[in-house]
Amino acid sequence: MNKSRKPVQRNFSTTTDDRPLTLPQSKSRRHVMATAPCKSGDGDTLAPLLILSAGACSVGRSGVQLGNASMSLPRRQWVRGRRQLFQSLTEGCACHWAFEFVSFGSANVSHQRVARQRMKSRVLISIAVLCITGLTAVVELQAADTAWRAAAAATVITPEQPMWMAGYAARDKPSEGKVQDLFVKVLAIEDAAGQRVVIVTSDLIGIPRALRESVAASVTERHGIPPQSLLLNASHTHCGPELRADRAPISGESGDRVRQAEDYLRSLEQKILSTIATALDQLAPAKLEYCHARCGFAMNRRLPQDGTYQNSPNPEGPVDHAVPVLVVPNAAGELQSLLFGYACHNTTLGFFQFCGDYAGYAQEFLEADHPGITAFFLMGCGGDQNPYPRSKLELAQQHGRTLANSVEAALQTPPRPLTGALRSAMQTVTLDFATPPSREELLQQKVSDNQYERRHAEVLLAELDSTGSIRAQYDYPVQALRFGDDLLMVALAGEVVVDYSLKLKESLDAPIVWIAGYSNDVFGYVPSLRVLREGGYEAGGAFMYSRFPGPFADSVEERILKTVDATVAEVFNERAAGFTPAGGR
Repeated sequence: MNKSRKPVQRNFSTTTDDRPLTLPQSKSRRHVMATAPCKSGDGDTLAPLLILSAGACSVGRSGVQLGNASMSLPRRQWVRGRRQLFQSLTEGCACHWAFEFVSFGSANVSHQRVARQRMKSRVLISIAVLCITGLTAVVELQAADTAWRAAAAATVITPEQPMWMAGYAARDKPSEGKVQDLFVKVLAIEDAAGQRVVIVTSDLIGIPRALRESVAASVTERHGIPPQSLLLNASHTHCGPELRADRAPISGESGDRVRQAEDYLRSLEQKILSTIATALDQLAPAKLEYCHARCGFAMNRRLPQDGTYQNSPNPEGPVDHAVPVLVVPNAAGELQSLLFGYACHNTTLGFFQFCGDYAGYAQEFLEADHPGITAFFLMGCGGDQNPYPRSKLELAQQHGRTLANSVEAALQTPPRPLTGALRSAMQTVTLDFATPPSREELLQQKVSDNQYERRHAEVLLAELDSTGSIRAQYDYPVQALRFGDDLLMVALAGEVVVDYSLKLKESLDAPIVWIAGYSNDVFGYVPSLRVLREGGYEAGGAFMYSRFPGPFADSVEERILKTVDATVAEVFNERAAGFTPAGGR
């Protein structure tokens, strides 16, 4: 310690109430000294206190490395013992402090005398003193700082043979190689109590429900992780393989194409399970931190025109430009993983080569700029958002660099340490479709000049003939993950429009709210009530390319938001008042 610098005396009230005692953040190497009374059998005495001096240090002769931030301690905690003191100091820390031990005599000693005595009585926490007065506290401090365990793993899932690609119905031939590998990545996190969460991200068009259910069952059987603690998210790249074999009747796929999709899906499932196992086997002490930034290339793509809504850039439409970032350093503070999100379609490209689009490049650039880390992209509520400009490979790379730069900008901001426990919950709500077309209407659509309208009518007629009715409902999953006391992550199924993200971040009562779409079951578009009433592709027109009748009924938004409320209440150990899955919000 530099003794030439004069400590700054902070004299706080000598009352013994529990009002907060605040130690402001200091960027200098000046010392802050505080005194507070405590009761003993002999009357009031000034208890032994800790002098805090700013400056990076580690456990040893000079003190203990903590982290950095302003700290607020109840006055009585200064005298209630090392364990409470160290626990309080570690909550929300954001700068490094060196500890020194000071002991004072009678409470009647004047402040001037205290000031004269402080330099004489100050003793650095040496190994011997730690053994006597603070070793247990230091051990507890280190344990609190590394209460999390985490690990990442990644596996290439690029098809080895040409495959038909997903995303654009107009494609008329299989893939022609790759410009970038596709990946499935796993981030496994465990709290101090052994609760675990597994987040799987993928460079895929979506997550079929059957895949999600099969993977979840295997993960529960093999690793004891319940389904609600497993999140599967797809980047929705339109330059990945078509793995949805059930789309064959709509797209006109041949038997060979269906078998190829089924083979790929089986291989994909095994790769996901293997990658999960690898991550869980490598769990190691870690920290969790949150930061965020913004990125501006996403634009609303619903342009009002001629009484309807066209797929064109709409600079006046709602957007969500937030870039949330979960930072995972190891116990030594070295960056290991970055999980970041953005609400925008991965539709910069439409060619015949496999590619992760802007999300793939953002991850690639971050991993190149930070050798040894694993970067994860978590798709947000981008159902009605497109990247602009688009259609060229260099634009996908440009958007990827822009998003990577936004993550880098977030890393330059003061991180918010996450402490506490993991909690997870998942509920299902039944969504109603609007009244389906009659048989007569379907027979008319069957002779349409539009091949997709014609095939959609044929599929629904076949369903009507075999079951006597057309599907009227869909079971929709909602998931909530809570990371400690601050971060709440909500994962919604389907191609969710941006209204859901904007409304939920406004209404949910949590310090940090992160909304993901395209999670656990990507079956089609999920419009808000506004979008549904406006009409257009996202409102229901896209169902022409699926096996569902579409569109949803007007109750779709109300029921989803109500279920989100109930699921979030569950991770906060509360009860959602009046919740019924089929009821109103």
